[in-house]
Amino acid sequence: MQLWHQTEQDNHGRPRLFRDLAMIASFMVKCIFEMTLRDL
Repeated sequence: MQLWHQTEQDNHGRPRLFRDLAMIASFMVKCIFEMTLRDL
């Protein structure tokens, strides 16, 4: 039932779950990129 509520669409027609996954993925890429810059 929780997954059903997560897949509800927002005002722009995109599923909320995919929007959250995109935000998490971009945050992970940012963190990985910053870690590689520190190691140099």
